[in-house]
Amino acid sequence: MNKSRPWPQFAKINHGVPKRRLSVSRDNAFRVRDDGSHEHYLTAEKNKDGLLDRLTTTVARGISKQVEKHIIATSDPPSLPESTASSAYETPIPTPSLEDRYGTYKELIGRGSSGVVRVSHMPSCKEYPKGQLFAVKKFEQRSEESSRKYLKRLAAEFCISSTLRHKNVVYTLDLVQDSDSSFCVIMEYCPGGDLYSRVRMADKLSSKEANCFFKQLMCGIQYLHETGVAHRDLKPDNLLLTTRGTLKIADFGNAECFRLPWEGKCQQTTGLCGSFPYISPEQYTDQEFNASSADIWSAGIIYMDMRTGRHMWHFAVASKDWNYREYLRDRKEAGVYDPIEELTGDSCRNVIYSMLDPKWRRRPTATDVIRSDWVERIVLCAAGEYAH
Repeated sequence: MNKSRPWPQFAKINHGVPKRRLSVSRDNAFRVRDDGSHEHYLTAEKNKDGLLDRLTTTVARGISKQVEKHIIATSDPPSLPESTASSAYETPIPTPSLEDRYGTYKELIGRGSSGVVRVSHMPSCKEYPKGQLFAVKKFEQRSEESSRKYLKRLAAEFCISSTLRHKNVVYTLDLVQDSDSSFCVIMEYCPGGDLYSRVRMADKLSSKEANCFFKQLMCGIQYLHETGVAHRDLKPDNLLLTTRGTLKIADFGNAECFRLPWEGKCQQTTGLCGSFPYISPEQYTDQEFNASSADIWSAGIIYMDMRTGRHMWHFAVASKDWNYREYLRDRKEAGVYDPIEELTGDSCRNVIYSMLDPKWRRRPTATDVIRSDWVERIVLCAAGEYAH
């Protein structure tokens, strides 16, 4: 079970009313213009050697060429005609190394549910005239894990992530082996860091900035669910950002397919999965539920994280968490909950209440959320709209 990073308990800060034509956040990373449009200026929290700032071309602006996919082969290679077999094995075609294809490691940028993630830099070449950065996720074999389970785990994640194509989902390019024979997934690099770092740096986000990220998140979730995939570990740490504010869902180590393309009915699931503050209450029971509904709950918690700068609760279990018990009591007796009541607009509050319904069957779908009056009115930044 993943443990989420702790959120500091921030005090409320009165920033006053800006007396400028350009409304700027305290850390200068979010700017709102008089016409209501806005822009993001984000950087990753870590930058050891300045390389990430010096390279102006990022993968988030589009991959110019998709490399061929590697298939993990566990069976014997196909036989060749006798006339060609001997010559083929006498002159094997060398396989390009990870460094040859995607450059050298530059820094460690994070750890996912199934491995560490580093940035690699490919210098200027024919395919990438201005150079290119990639995120390389190295799958680590766990101490109690057999080789068979290790291969099954990485194959499951790669098979899901490599088929996804959406502006709000991290783009997976390739699966290769490192020099130590470990498998690595090559992904686009998002130089704006993750949403957790963004919220922590800003204390909490304004409604306009949070709304922009939230709508992008829901668009990504809608795509996943329409594809038949539930993420099962949505949290700010797994939401990556470009420097101009495009949000991308990452880390599909816990993802599951709840409906195949030829199936009309969703397969229900059971069990606990994800990071505790974002785990929906039905996962603590032995009853079946829709995995997509668990993602909706997590997205609602993420929105409250952005607006308050802290967790709503740590466990969605009344017997284990006083804050969650208070939420259930206030919701039942008064029909309101103070932290949600502080949000801007009735439509916004109604959507969040519905997403955080303790009964999973009553939660809206991602499409329902996007079509709500509140989310339909949210205006995205240019990067969020056009993914650059």
